[in-house]
Amino acid sequence: MELLSSPTETGVAFITDARLRPDGEKGLLVNTLGAYEEYYRQRAQLWEIQAISRTRAIAGDLKLGRQFQTLAATLTNFGQPSRPLAAYTPDWKKRIHQMRMRIEKERTPTGQDALAIKTGSGGLMDAEFIAQALCLENGWHEANTLCALERARDAKALAESDAGKLIENYSKLRRGRRHFASVEF
Repeated sequence: MELLSSPTETGVAFITDARLRPDGEKGLLVNTLGAYEEYYRQRAQLWEIQAISRTRAIAGDLKLGRQFQTLAATLTNFGQPSRPLAAYTPDWKKRIHQMRMRIEKERTPTGQDALAIKTGSGGLMDAEFIAQALCLENGWHEANTLCALERARDAKALAESDAGKLIENYSKLRRGRRHFASVEF
């Protein structure tokens, strides 16, 4: 972790936050697939399930990475849950919306909404939360936000005009421009 996070002449390779693992700072740095499944089924919070709806293997044992992807796809399919999942409740969409509103309130400085392209209303996080919710609802596992939104458009999971606006404006935000309208999912 130190090697990845250390500054070099060409920058930092990857900033890691070990608190964002099962059981947080008290959890093991490395776990078995069985231990991950037990954690995600029995103790994980909804935001953790949202996060694994977007995972992808980037290094290491790619066979193990594919096995984790298969596990994550099973755990994040709210359309057809395979077994009990502690984070799943019938009102999960409402809970995701509440999380998003809390983040916006806590992380967007008062009166600075137009400058908060990540956390503000209509910002990047809105697109991320919509993509995550659509992935959970439809049993999709898509690591790329834009691809998830395009998949939603193609599957008609969003109204075509809403999907088109969302994709266009998300792309503008990624390029540093602002603002898109909110979309109901």
